[in-house]
Amino acid sequence: MTLCLIVLGGKSGGGKTAPATMPFIHLVTVAEGASHAYRRYPEAHRPETPQEAVHLDHLLRRVWGGHPRYVLIGNAGRDWHAKSAAARQTLEQCWQEALG
Repeated sequence: MTLCLIVLGGKSGGGKTAPATMPFIHLVTVAEGASHAYRRYPEAHRPETPQEAVHLDHLLRRVWGGHPRYVLIGNAGRDWHAKSAAARQTLEQCWQEALG
């Protein structure tokens, strides 16, 4: 079965490595390219400054960018609904592949 790993704004699931068959879906932090929408604690559960969030996001790209099934979902021309729709579409493709 194919599984999908999703990263939202700079944090991945528990530091575990993903097998090469598992798509890695990276939603770019809103702090990059849509900083007007970036909210920090207490308005949102983000302790990082926008600059720290962008730095963490770039580190994730460096670490996971070479993964054979890495999918980057950026902010350009997208609001949250469009970004989440792109992630859902990628997940649907994962499930279609898994079900054959």
